[in-house]
Formats: sequence, structure tokens, C-alpha cells
Amino acid sequence: MGIIAKVLSVVGIDVKADRGSNDNVTAQHFSSPGDDSLALPGDYCALSGATGTGRQTAVGYRDGKNEGLAAPGEKRIYARDADGTKVGSMWLKSDKTVVIENGLGVINMLPTGDVLINGVRIPKDGSDVILATGKSIMLHNHPQGNDSSGSVEEDTGDTIP
Repeated sequence: MGIIAKVLSVVGIDVKADRGSNDNVTAQHFSSPGDDSLALPGDYCALSGATGTGRQTAVGYRDGKNEGLAAPGEKRIYARDADGTKVGSMWLKSDKTVVIENGLGVINMLPTGDVLINGVRIPKDGSDVILATGKSIMLHNHPQGNDSSGSVEEDTGDTIP
């Protein structure tokens, strides 16, 4: 039988948790191989019995501050600061979209394979890159002063240098 407890602290693999009414226990942290994530104070953990009298293992956690956004079948991971505020995430969506963000920028890999970085679209086939303003990088002109030929704009050509 398991129990839900509130995380008080985590040091190494030791999770100190309150099972209610200040009934504190130190449990050993367990997670999936390759998952290097630890809980924060205020999170909730699922405790399960372990070999040895009074021993417990912490086998799962729930963020007590941030609501989940992933739909069934999706995977979303995020980092939090010491206060529990989300500071970066990666979201693998069920429509084949991948979203990576950190509060300063967003990268979206679309189901088509094209990539959007802060509104700049980069097609997977290497064709024209379109800026957030709608301008093409390959086929547009740059203003310049009059030159000896009387030209006032310089053609960027049709290939990316």
C-alpha cells in the first residue's frame, strides 16, 4: 500500500517528506533510468514500502504549484527555479509538434518538419526562409544610397550565401 506525502527536502537520493500531522519520513528517491530530476519542497511524492522495517521509497512526484498541460499521449518536461516557477520546457505533442521554450525564446518543430524560431520559419527542404515580418530572406531588396550606376536598392539574389 502506498501513501501520498508532501516533500520537505531532497538531499542526494534522500527525500524527506511529511505523511501528515508532522509524521516525517526519509525515503529513497527512485525514477526511470536516464531521468535526472529531483522534486522541490512543496511537491507531493508517492511513497511505497521497501525492504526493512519502516523503510520507504519515493517512486513518483507531483508538482504542487504548476498545473499540467500535456494531453494524453504527450510528453512535457520542464525546469523550475527554487520557488517552483517554470523557467524552461520541452513539449512533445501528439500532432508531431515539438516545442522548446525558456521564457526568452521559442523553437517549434512543426509536423511538416519546418522549424519556427521566434517567428522565423525555416523550411526542412532548405527553401526560402520567411521572417516573422513576412519577408523572404532570399528574394528581397535592401535599401542603399545611390551608387555610381544610379541603383538605389541591391538585390539579394536567389540563394542563401
